[in-house]
Amino acid sequence: MIKRFKKDSYKISIIAVVLFIVLGTTTLTNATNLKDKNSEFSFYSPTKHFTTLDRAMDFIDFKFKVPDNIPEGYKFFRININEKNVIDINFEKNENNHTHSFSLLISQDDMIKKLKEQHNAIQKDSKTNIKLDAKPLCLSNINGTNVIIKQNFEWTENELKEYKNKNSDITKIS
Repeated sequence: MIKRFKKDSYKISIIAVVLFIVLGTTTLTNATNLKDKNSEFSFYSPTKHFTTLDRAMDFIDFKFKVPDNIPEGYKFFRININEKNVIDINFEKNENNHTHSFSLLISQDDMIKKLKEQHNAIQKDSKTNIKLDAKPLCLSNINGTNVIIKQNFEWTENELKEYKNKNSDITKIS
């Protein structure tokens, strides 16, 4: 066995050890920072998304009610909680290749005031005419406010053509 020993066998062992060290340091350590603001996906998103109310309740620090019943045909979609503790419970229904949805917004703050401030800021920065209409609403066991947000886009023909070109899957814009 001593006569058959080859000095080159150490080279293969060293290459294997170096390979395992490099592989271990790249896969077993957190070598990158995921807070890159330019990336599409981030684990550090200020909005949390949930598919069950039970899981969302672990992140909410105040009590609130949800409706016992929802309008016919609608199904629960998801819950979003933003950094200002605004809870957005989304419901959807699909009908004739159209998706209809509504959201229950829950907060300890005045939501009407927040919505108006948010949409006024959008209206200043775009060619959008936004109107908010608020009326009392009782949904199942909850008294609240029904807010209808109407948006009218004021675009020129060229802007509309450019939008259609970018979104070629849209067949009709009304």
